[in-house]
Amino acid sequence: MIAFIGARSELALACAAALRGEDRLVGLCRTPDDRVRAVYDEVHRIDYHQPEDGVRALEQLADERLTVVNFAARKIDKLFVDVTPADIDESLHINVRLNFSILPPLIRRMMSAKWGRVVLIASAGATRGDVGISLYSTTKATLASLARSLAKEYGRFGITANVLSLGHYELGMFAALPAGIRNSLKNQIPSGQLGRGEDIAEGIRFLIRSRYVNGSVIPIDGGL
Repeated sequence: MIAFIGARSELALACAAALRGEDRLVGLCRTPDDRVRAVYDEVHRIDYHQPEDGVRALEQLADERLTVVNFAARKIDKLFVDVTPADIDESLHINVRLNFSILPPLIRRMMSAKWGRVVLIASAGATRGDVGISLYSTTKATLASLARSLAKEYGRFGITANVLSLGHYELGMFAALPAGIRNSLKNQIPSGQLGRGEDIAEGIRFLIRSRYVNGSVIPIDGGL
């Protein structure tokens, strides 16, 4: 079973569509709609600020081969001096704290099964930093350390934890940028091609198959 947290995001939907039919897909998001229900085999609502009900639903569904992919993200575009305490709390909660609410009971299930995969989604742009994304960069950068710690704590149970660091994709946050900025960013990619959902799906397939890639940050960014 592959469980997608933040299942409604454009990137999650495109990735799940590419994986459809290969495994049971379960989507968790705040506001499920018809697009979500059309892609996932099962859909459950989760309140990111009170995720217990969603986690319990996922625990009941989880089989012996559970992969969790966390697409949930909060990006607040502000210059550093304009970031407010409320912005910090919201970004920390969605980008960092949510992992500490959702993953522990699921990792316990993985420990019992002696198999599990945790895939965290980060951003190549956030890693490099840029104007207006200091908060997003800071919170997303923590995922690499989290994956390395999980790898060391739970690798002996057959569990791996890795990060996919994404570049510029046709969907999601990139699509909302002005055309001039999109073209400039696209020109930074050696092939001149934007990523697609199936590119992320390939990364997830690889991590599901691999027993030895653990605690790694894997760029799927077209060579940025």
